[in-house]
Amino acid sequence: MKSFHSRFDDKPKKDDESQSKPGKYTPKTIKELEQQVSDMKLVDRCAAKLGLRLIGCHSDKTVEIYTDIYRGENNPCFLLKVWSDSWFRLNTHIYIDKITPNFKQRFYKIYMIGADNLFSVYPFEGKGEHRDKMGVEFGMEIFKAGFNAKVLKKVVETFEKILEETKPLL
Repeated sequence: MKSFHSRFDDKPKKDDESQSKPGKYTPKTIKELEQQVSDMKLVDRCAAKLGLRLIGCHSDKTVEIYTDIYRGENNPCFLLKVWSDSWFRLNTHIYIDKITPNFKQRFYKIYMIGADNLFSVYPFEGKGEHRDKMGVEFGMEIFKAGFNAKVLKKVVETFEKILEETKPLL
């Protein structure tokens, strides 16, 4: 059973053609296209400098960039940028079974691990294969002007630390 994952639980709606085929969305304007190319080059350059792999890149009418970030075989987080935002979001999800002994105490410890590392922490109800679990999203937002390899390295390392610290609590 996999406790960590980095993908959206919600499936695209079949009646919306631009959503149904990830990676097939075409920006509506030259400005959008230039923005997307510039942003993707920035992310790609930083990841390459750090030896990180970007897997599963796609976009749609809401999401400018979505990609999983890998260091070796580990997937500590994913990167998301919405068209209307001037920042990148790095997030990861973990799940804790609701029938875990001392669920509330464990959940609180998980929450505090994220908060102590200055990450935003959002609880959510699991869906699909995780429907009997409580999800926790850890997130960090980085403004485009401050996005560089040094910052990305620190954020990815902190995600790895958080995932390692929360593993015994799941």
